[in-house]
Amino acid sequence: MAAIRQATAYLEQSTLSASDCAAFSTLIRIPLSEADVRQFHSVAQKTLREFREVSLSSQGFFPFQATDIAQFICTDTQFGFEFNKKRNQGTLYGNRHTQIRRCLINDSPSSLVIPLITRKLTQLHIPSSDNIDLVEDLGMGQAVYHIRSSKMDVVIKRTEAEALQPFYASLLSRLNWPSYHCRTQVSDGSSWELTDYLGADNLMSTINTQSKLPTDIVLQLARHAALADILGRGDRHFENYVVQNQTLFPVDISHLFWENNEEWISKYCHAGLYEICADLSQVNLFLAHYAQTMTDLRNTHADLIMDQINVAFSQDARSKIDYVTARLTPQYLHAQSQRYRNALIEFEHRQPYRNWLNQMALEDPKALRENELLYMYYLANQNRNAAFFLIEERSEPLFEWIRSWARKRGFDSAAASQIQ
Repeated sequence: MAAIRQATAYLEQSTLSASDCAAFSTLIRIPLSEADVRQFHSVAQKTLREFREVSLSSQGFFPFQATDIAQFICTDTQFGFEFNKKRNQGTLYGNRHTQIRRCLINDSPSSLVIPLITRKLTQLHIPSSDNIDLVEDLGMGQAVYHIRSSKMDVVIKRTEAEALQPFYASLLSRLNWPSYHCRTQVSDGSSWELTDYLGADNLMSTINTQSKLPTDIVLQLARHAALADILGRGDRHFENYVVQNQTLFPVDISHLFWENNEEWISKYCHAGLYEICADLSQVNLFLAHYAQTMTDLRNTHADLIMDQINVAFSQDARSKIDYVTARLTPQYLHAQSQRYRNALIEFEHRQPYRNWLNQMALEDPKALRENELLYMYYLANQNRNAAFFLIEERSEPLFEWIRSWARKRGFDSAAASQIQ
């Protein structure tokens, strides 16, 4: 497409003249001042430059190109600016990747971003509003937009056809747990989810700023873990809990009734990414309240849960009810509690390796950068409560590499010799 090629050429230039700025504004069909075009050009070049520094090409995670940005701004039906990453290769991303990707929207002038996203929403037939005054990208690996106007304040994301988050939010409300309004619209074969904006604070940021979580947060995490386990909810990492006035709201409900979800729970816990891992000093409190919630759901709310499933999934309710029934038993509670305790042993086992990898970044950054697999885990763990997610599925001896480096450097050699 000619417009994409022309926009790419402008973005690849090191500087823009006044006439270039005017031509670029005309090209993307958004009236912009010269200063606004220069600001966007600067943001785009910074995005390209900074992402090159954290790309992981050997792991299938590639740098952005100027044409990727040009395609996003010139294609009205392209909802988001997303990672250039191969799927199903076990490639992880970290907060740094997310921050750089978001900046293309969040650091660009609103005079460009608001009409650009408004145009995309209109073209994709997504409910929006005139007079939008704020657009920001909240997503991790893909675009999730916070859209605010005089008539709405919502989060919009692309989702699967099955309306899982509206079902979950409605169930929370029926249980008299804190909830929110969420609805799904299908247009042109795509499904879009519109959810009340709950704020920018998530559980990960709360963990990073507090040495010990408030007891009430731990109790809420245990309660949500119990319901999530019963319903086979996946992808429950800490960024998928919004914290508003010390109240937790589970969001991004994209996976329910997962087969073998218990295996995935263990894998996430091995890496420190699920509810019980949020504060290891309060594990016993967590498990006690988890057990109490499981018992309450089984004895008091089972019929309500089944009714909600029948209402939301009338054509496939039987298999989902069977799934939940199998988990509403004392035997499941006992087995799952033990799985949690076993998973925490593995999480604690990984801590020295996480610390040594961080030390490598300080003492020997060149060696770390040359090993893209280690660098991937360093970035994925950075500023998160994470420790080598899915490393058990890798054949490479990552822990041996890290332990060998630590021994050579003399870091905590006694601990290294004990970990085999």
